[in-house]
Amino acid sequence: MEYTLYKNLLKLIDMNLSIEEMCEILNIDIITLKILIDDIRKNGDLKNENIDKVTRIRPKPNDEIFNITEDSECIKIALIGDTHLALKRDDIDLLNKIYDEVEKKRVNYVFHCGDFTEGLSYRKKHITSHLKEATYEGQLEYSIANYPMYSGKTYVISGNHDDWWYLINNKEIIRDISKERDDIVYLGALYRNIDLANIKIQIVHGDINPITGKKLKQPGYVLGLKEMPDIMHFGHIHKHLYEVIKKTECFRTSSLCEPRDERDIERIIFWLNIYKDDNGKIKKIDKKMQCF
Repeated sequence: MEYTLYKNLLKLIDMNLSIEEMCEILNIDIITLKILIDDIRKNGDLKNENIDKVTRIRPKPNDEIFNITEDSECIKIALIGDTHLALKRDDIDLLNKIYDEVEKKRVNYVFHCGDFTEGLSYRKKHITSHLKEATYEGQLEYSIANYPMYSGKTYVISGNHDDWWYLINNKEIIRDISKERDDIVYLGALYRNIDLANIKIQIVHGDINPITGKKLKQPGYVLGLKEMPDIMHFGHIHKHLYEVIKKTECFRTSSLCEPRDERDIERIIFWLNIYKDDNGKIKKIDKKMQCF
């Protein structure tokens, strides 16, 4: 954000002006204003919390644990994310290839860490130059028709791109996709805790710390959890990562779109085989990173 605009917006917020008044003074639309205020919040500079009611641009996260029952001694899962459907650089052929492997490997569950769709930002050039579909209905229908079908379940949280639609029309696009696709399960926004047969998994998109609302930083976020899970799955940054923080195995998947430039050439997912002992506890996790 331009520094002068940043300072001016902070002053207007402190003056308790209405959203409409701030838009008029700054000569910007309401969508742009709300996203700028969200940037201020991420930086920790928002002192007037009364602005919260009119600037909430993300659905409220679901804090309930999502339970999945599974009796297999070896549970196979795939970790993917950042598919950005309806972006001109999305890669449906690659997604079909991945899901062919999912079926071949007899994977039990696929977990998707968000930015399922590209969404629609306040940047005008985003509409004309970057998107296959620039409307909510267009991206909804495109995603339903083109995301690979799966004999199992793909569990999805929303990312910041998906949640741009919430800002525009108060709708959760992955929820609406899941209503038309039995193989896609919407877990909610930002993050979700999962109990998979006593295996503790947390999926976090990775842009915002769901506890503080500020920018997420690893490994501080993981270490700050009251109960550290067995597995963490992050996305958002488009750069892969694997690290162990205490006993938590942390994975970050990259974008699955066609590369934008040299900084965005990774297209990486993780395959996990989780073996349990006779007491139902994790005996070992075999993991494989695959680059496409």
